[in-house]
Amino acid sequence: MSTLSDDLMQDKILLDRIESIPKQQGNDERIDTFNYDQMDEVKLPKKKLEFITDRVKSLADDDNDADTILTKLIDDICFCKPQHLISNLRYIQRFRNHDRLHGEAAFIMTMMIAVIQHIDQLAAAKEGQSQLIYSLVANSTSSLN
Repeated sequence: MSTLSDDLMQDKILLDRIESIPKQQGNDERIDTFNYDQMDEVKLPKKKLEFITDRVKSLADDDNDADTILTKLIDDICFCKPQHLISNLRYIQRFRNHDRLHGEAAFIMTMMIAVIQHIDQLAAAKEGQSQLIYSLVANSTSSLN
């Protein structure tokens, strides 16, 4: 199976997982909506990473800790339902200079991977299925070292 088709399959699995998670009450009327799918139009991995970083920063308040930001990010991804999140993260992993993937950039990538893992585990537990999204996490450990 090609890399692109694998990425697209994983994107579909993630979307299916998001759809299977029960919606929290009170989240139907969000003022701040974000279109993660605009990231598909960006070609440079650095710009894709900046796109994600800007969103994470917009979710963070000055007094938020990492756990609060992670919770907001999980909620944001579940609400916005990006079509190609895994594909875009893998693109960054594959083509961003690994020497430049440190500090804030590494933290943001780690948070995004944690969001995907959390959504996958939550949905898998609800459905009684095994987790299906593995390769992004496996690739991340080698990318961030």
